[in-house]
Amino acid sequence: MRVNPFLLTFRSTVTEGHFLGEVAKLRWPVLMFVFLFDCVCFTFRIAAKLANRSGGADGAQACTQPMEIAREMGHQLANMGMLYILLGLLNRRARRSGDAAARQEEVLLSAVMALAISNLLASLRADNAQDYVYMSYFLIATTTFLKIRWWVGTGLLAAPMIAAHIRHGSPAAAAAVAAAARAVAGGAPWELPWRALSAEWMLGGAADGAGAGAGAGGGAGILPPDAVVHITVAWAVGGLMSYLSDWYRRQMYAHARLAAAAHAKELTEARARVAAERGLAAAQQQAAQRALSIAREKAANEAKSEFMSLMWVTSS
Repeated sequence: MRVNPFLLTFRSTVTEGHFLGEVAKLRWPVLMFVFLFDCVCFTFRIAAKLANRSGGADGAQACTQPMEIAREMGHQLANMGMLYILLGLLNRRARRSGDAAARQEEVLLSAVMALAISNLLASLRADNAQDYVYMSYFLIATTTFLKIRWWVGTGLLAAPMIAAHIRHGSPAAAAAVAAAARAVAGGAPWELPWRALSAEWMLGGAADGAGAGAGAGGGAGILPPDAVVHITVAWAVGGLMSYLSDWYRRQMYAHARLAAAAHAKELTEARARVAAERGLAAAQQQAAQRALSIAREKAANEAKSEFMSLMWVTSS
């Protein structure tokens, strides 16, 4: 049950695999809660859009507003559904297939959350710059809330934090990185099925802002001055929280295993003691029966001896 103090992994690979399998089973209710929370938030967003757009619209426009909102947010709903179906299948595989699948699930969950946070970072504009607070919240809570090993989650979530530094920290650095990203593709925009995997998609806005001049500040002018510092602190706090959570979770698991082993040992000793007492009682019963049989045989022999003595006296 010894644990590596830095990586927080059990020395025994069997124990580590069993622990990851147990954590994967505990992750299922968390994913269900997150899914229900997203559904409620999505419902409120649709209701808010309907309320805002139908306020000053006439009858004909009011009838077409729901269809327009459905077209605008339908792809978001489809993406959310596909995402949670994928997460559900991954968790089901992790719960049934053992520690290797649980390790893969942790990496994929962290990668998906890193892409989602990067998507939020790339969507920041002047009118929604305060949404970086949500990015900070996700950096703090993701690894701890989803019960991911601290170094896996913190390491993968460092990607959006570094992207925030590059895009919104220094306009010159953002322009250089974006130019390098375009140079890799030969100067043409990258055409990937998933643009979230493109460095140009994450950093392209910085090059445009940098080209507009240092006065505009490029991507760095969108966020408040200390936003990048806040994001970095949020990532560090998330790593510390996940480390402590992982430590206490492993300690609880180790103590539970030790308590179960002690209980099993005590139960085995009690069963052995009961079996020994039953064996002793059976041996004592057999000894009593043997003593009774010997006493009866002795009494019979004495009776025979007395009878023979009486017959000899009578005959003489």
